[in-house]
Parts: sequence; structure tokens; C-alpha cells
Amino acid sequence: MADKALTVAIAGALAAPMAAQAVDFTISGHVNRAIWLTDTDSGPKSVRVWDNGESSTRIRANGSTELENGSDVGIQLEYQYQNQTVALRHANVQYGGPFGRITIGQGSEAGDGAAYSDTTGVYGIGHGAGTPPSGDWSLGAYFNSLDAGGRANMIRYDTPDLGPVTLAVSASRQRLPGATFDREVYSSRLAFSNEIGGTEVGANLAMTKQAASGTFAGQTRLNASAGATLPSGLTLSGTWAKLEEGVDPSYLQAEVGYRFGNTGVAVSWLQGSDFNGAGLAGQVQAANPRAQNVALRAPNAPAAAPWAWPTVVNGAKSTALGIGARHTLPKANAELYIGVQHYSVDLSGVDLSAVDYRHQPRDAQGQLVTRQRPANPADQTVYVVGSRIMF
Repeated sequence: MADKALTVAIAGALAAPMAAQAVDFTISGHVNRAIWLTDTDSGPKSVRVWDNGESSTRIRANGSTELENGSDVGIQLEYQYQNQTVALRHANVQYGGPFGRITIGQGSEAGDGAAYSDTTGVYGIGHGAGTPPSGDWSLGAYFNSLDAGGRANMIRYDTPDLGPVTLAVSASRQRLPGATFDREVYSSRLAFSNEIGGTEVGANLAMTKQAASGTFAGQTRLNASAGATLPSGLTLSGTWAKLEEGVDPSYLQAEVGYRFGNTGVAVSWLQGSDFNGAGLAGQVQAANPRAQNVALRAPNAPAAAPWAWPTVVNGAKSTALGIGARHTLPKANAELYIGVQHYSVDLSGVDLSAVDYRHQPRDAQGQLVTRQRPANPADQTVYVVGSRIMF
């Protein structure tokens, strides 16, 4: 019955005559640029003016008009400038009313942003320091927000507010540039937002499932995040996220901050597990050279015995510690921010059980050489100073 009522409501919104006027729209956006300094332990330092990936430079046009039956139609068009490239973020039409909202076109999947419930808004700490320049930040493969959604050509439905709760679901299927398969994704999110005893509280639960086709067949992303701002100005937030694809990387992140006037400060901690499984497989192979194993294989091993290299390896531990601040300039509609984040990766627990012991070489005394783990990559510290100006 509810499905029938929703169908009737949508049909009514589509069929209702519109007033003889164009959709009213506004132009808005922001420019967000930063200076990044990346310091690698016992290695090079680099300074670069770059984007801040947590909120890239963008321009948008949002428009809407009311229909005679109390519903509304709207449009959203948005482009971003990031990594010296202009790209489309949103291009969709929307139909809204008492039944909720239907979005059709390029836009945010239901789970997009579910890994973020931070109420401090300090750019430069948290999920990877706002994406520093990838050419300088060599540890990026061990840190990822695992956000349960992205932007795609999709159809999405958002319920009307159910008290402090909303539910969104979306489905998308598209072929990305250069791909040989369709990306088919189903996403859902349950969001909570309310004020409880003077404390602002927000939370998200989300899941995104990619259908069994293409390179990332059967991927599932799970997100749970929550944030709170107390009347005193103290802010608390946390995120748990997991990607189920065989190795199953995951992380836990917590942030504590304080807001006073137009300024917010925060400290952040993140602990990740099992990231960069495919990259570690190659490092394990390099640490246990195949050529040497073939030349010095164990006694009685078949001459053509295959070498059993794993395709993915788990056991990596990644840690990020950060501190940052943001100051807003209301009259200028601008923000200034600064952040420092330290990254480290521990490979001492990398799983070597998939390495075939039978074909490992022997040393000069005839003793079997043990499996070798890759060396830990050098720690990196990233410093960022930037500004976001809105219009």
C-alpha cells in the first residue's frame, strides 16, 4: 500500500502543471587552496601549493520551483577543480514533496559522506590529512576513508524526515571512462540528527554493495560514524569503516575538539588494519626473490615446481596522529586552517603463511632460509596551511 501511495505521489508530481516561470537558481561555490609540506623521515622534504581533497574547489548551480500541488522540482549542476583537472560532480534533476525526494542523474550515492560525522570541521587531520599531493605522500595506500558511497549516474530516494531519522537508498550502473565493465552499485544510509539536552548529535550507518562484475566484484563497504557538540563547545566524533573484498581493510578513527567563537581546534587518532594488500604482495615477493628460490630450491622439490606467490597479503598496521585548527571570517565568508598529521606503517605482522616454504632457499650451511617480511616504509609528517573562501 505504501509503495502504491509513493507511486501515485511521484506520478502526481511529474504530471502536475507548472507555473509559467523558469526554475529559480543560485550560483555558489568556494575556492580551497593550501600549502603542503611533506617531510619523510631520513628522506626528502617537499613543499607544494595544492588542493585540499576534503573540500575541493568547486562551483555549482542549484535551482528549484514549486508545483501547484505543493511538490517541487529542482536541478543541481556542479563542477570541481582538483589535481589540475576540472570534473563534473553533480548533474541531476530532483522531484520532492510529502513523499520524500527522488534524484535522477549524476550525484551522491546514498552512502556518500557517511564516514564523516565530524562537528569541528578542521581540514588537514582525520582521514588522510585532506589528501596531500600523492606524488609527495608515499603512504597513501595505507590510509583511505572507505566512504560508503561516491558520485555516479544513479537514481536515489530520500524519505521525508521521520522525526530525527532519515533513510536514503540509491542504485547506479555506469561504465567509467576506459573501463571494460559496468559499475553496478547499491547504496543505503540511515542518518540521525537531533539536539539532546543542548547537545547537537549526528550519526550515520551506511552500506554500499557492488554487484559481482568487473575488477571490484562483490565489494561491500560498511560505515558507522557519530559526532556530538556539547553546550560547552567540546566536540567528539568517531568513525569505523570496513571494506569487504578478501583482505578486508578497516580502520577506527576518533577526534576530540573544542569550538570557541569563530575558532575550532581538534586532535585526531586513526588506526588502520590490512590496507594495501595487493601492494604488499609485491613487496613480499621482492623480499623473497623468486630467482634465488628457483636456483636454490629445497632438496627433492620438483624441478618445475611452481612458486606460490599470494595475490594479496594482510597484516599491515597504519597509524595517523594529527592536530589542527580552523578559524572562520564571517564577513568575508572565508575560513583559515592549519594542520599537522604524522603517518606511520608497521609491517612486522604481515602474514607470510601463503609463501610456499618448500621452495625457500638454503644458506651456505644448508639451513633453510626463513621467510622475509618487507621493511617498514619511512614515517611521514604532513603540514598544511590553507584557506577556503566561499561565494
